[in-house]
Amino acid sequence: MIKVLINHKIEGDKCRCGDLFAHWKKFGRQDIRSCPVKGCSGTDVKGTFVTKADSTDEKIYIIPLCSEHSKNTEAFDVIDSIKFVNAEFNRTCGTAPGELEEPNIL
Repeated sequence: MIKVLINHKIEGDKCRCGDLFAHWKKFGRQDIRSCPVKGCSGTDVKGTFVTKADSTDEKIYIIPLCSEHSKNTEAFDVIDSIKFVNAEFNRTCGTAPGELEEPNIL
């Protein structure tokens, strides 16, 4: 299990995927039918910003959670197999075509 905290302080670049759940599916290359919290069967999943609790990793990620768990104010566990997708949109869907490519030197 991986312990996470909801992060409500995201600002800046906008997602071009339509919504955070679509972003998670596209860049995580997974799909899910219910909330990844152990024992939860909530099917109203949506992409949610989280950080990994009890970790030196301070990055912000997107994972799918049901509406109940996406409102948690304390840390909780999600299953190990869930993909954590980078929430830096300038590195994913916010990247202009060719922006991350090395320039061709003639």
